[in-house]
Amino acid sequence: MGASGWQSQQDCAFTEQYYNQKPQWSWHWLQQHLRRQRRRRRRQQQQQQQQQQQQQQQRQQQQQQQQQQQQQQQQQQQRQQRQRQRQQQRQQHLRRSNMMFMSQYRKKLQQHTCPEAAAPTAEGGSLQCARRAWNSAKRTSASLTAS
Repeated sequence: MGASGWQSQQDCAFTEQYYNQKPQWSWHWLQQHLRRQRRRRRRQQQQQQQQQQQQQQQRQQQQQQQQQQQQQQQQQQQRQQRQRQRQQQRQQHLRRSNMMFMSQYRKKLQQHTCPEAAAPTAEGGSLQCARRAWNSAKRTSASLTAS
């Protein structure tokens, strides 16, 4: 018999001797050990999966927050733009109505033949005349701007 045969015989004898001493305990211990390893592996896998899921959720939440912030910024910019447009429209409207009113006022002053058409004074007649022209111009320009 060669060296390898002797080695295997020796191994065999050792295992027989080992199992003869405590056969049930060692088999039971081995099964428990394997079960524990499996459980440990399962737990580790579950923990890894949970961590990955949490990381994905965090990433998604961050993306959602960024999107919400972008939307809020866009909405704010749109609001500011609308406000600017409204202000410009108001100013244009005021300019137009003021110009219209002044042109109407000059016409009415000429129609009422006020003595100082360009700049009415505080004298009785010219002041009343200017007031009539003013009120008439106001009505005319209001009706013109409304249409």
